[in-house]
Amino acid sequence: VWTKLLSVSFSHEEQTSSWRKTFLNDFKGKLKQEDCVHQIGIYSKMMEEPSDEGPLLCIIEKCALEAVAYMCQDRSGKAMQKQLEMLNITTLDKLMSVVVVRSWPTDVNGDPVEDENLTFQHLLEWDMAKPVFQMAGNWNVYDNANM
Repeated sequence: VWTKLLSVSFSHEEQTSSWRKTFLNDFKGKLKQEDCVHQIGIYSKMMEEPSDEGPLLCIIEKCALEAVAYMCQDRSGKAMQKQLEMLNITTLDKLMSVVVVRSWPTDVNGDPVEDENLTFQHLLEWDMAKPVFQMAGNWNVYDNANM
């Protein structure tokens, strides 16, 4: 339905542009009302079925990225781990990147920690490391490190 609404054209480009902007903003507002898990699920489904829905996909992707960032505020990683188990987001590089970046330890200034020892320690202790590595490429790095 949204795609059909966005495809309507008027004789004046200004009217068409205003029409599309109004409906894109309405769509974004309705999508933001959805639970984070649903926002990510909608994005994941759209990525599985490539389409020509550029403006909608951009909004859906932005909402999904914001949802992932919000879920990463839970430092235990339980909400995100559940999400990773429910959806196959391994092909969704941007979402995986947000998971890693938002979960990375920071220094007192809020900058990402770059110390090799602290990085290694973080990867060993981070609850999400194993699921992220497994889903990102079936890596066995985490299991071998804990032997």
